[in-house]
Amino acid sequence: MGTGLMTMIPRTRSMPACLLAAALCAWPAVAPAHPHVWVTTHVDFIYAAAKLTALRQTWTFDAQFSSMTLGDQAPSHKTGQPLTPAEIAQLRDHAFANLAHYDYFTHVWSGATPVKLGLAHDFTASVAGQKLTYVFTVPLAAPVDPTKAPVVAAVWDDSYYVDLEPATAEATSQTGATPCHATVFDDKAHPIYFGTVIPQSIRIACP
Repeated sequence: MGTGLMTMIPRTRSMPACLLAAALCAWPAVAPAHPHVWVTTHVDFIYAAAKLTALRQTWTFDAQFSSMTLGDQAPSHKTGQPLTPAEIAQLRDHAFANLAHYDYFTHVWSGATPVKLGLAHDFTASVAGQKLTYVFTVPLAAPVDPTKAPVVAAVWDDSYYVDLEPATAEATSQTGATPCHATVFDDKAHPIYFGTVIPQSIRIACP
C-alpha cells in the first residue's frame, strides 16, 4: 500500500511475509509501506467494583519474527523447551519494555474521551511450536464505568509497521462481575496508515 491509496481497505493477513530488519526493541522512526510483523491478539477486560480497570492482553507473533526475537534476546533457548525465567526476564526488559513508548499499541476511549494508560505489569512469555507469545496487563490510569459512557478499546500500530488483529471474531473475554458484552468490529472512525487501513476495535456494550 502506498500513501497515495485513497480507498480505505480492511486489514488482512493475505500479503506475503517480509524480512524484518529490526526487532521490537529497535523500533524504526519511520515505518515501511506495509507491515513487517504480524500479531494475533486476545484482550481480557478486567473489572473491579463494576468498573473497567485493565486490559490483560495475549499477543502471538508470526513465526519469522518469533525466531528473530528469540535468536536475539534468548539465544540460549532450546527449541521445544519452555522459556526459562532468565529468558523471560530478558524478553521483558529489552524487547517488551520499549513498547511502553507506544502505550503497547493500546487505545481506549470512554465515549469520545481517550483514556490514559499505565505501565504494563505481570509480563510473561512462552513458545508454542514456532511462535512466541507475550501475556501482560495494561492498567487504566483510572477506572472507567462502562455504564456511564460507551467504551471502545483497540490494539493497533498507527504506522502499520505491525499488523495486530484479533485472533478470532470474538477474541475477547471479561473478568469480574459485569453484565457487559464485548464485540469486535471494523472501526471506520479511526482509520490508520494515512487513512488507508481500517483497524478492528472492541466495543463494550452495557445495559
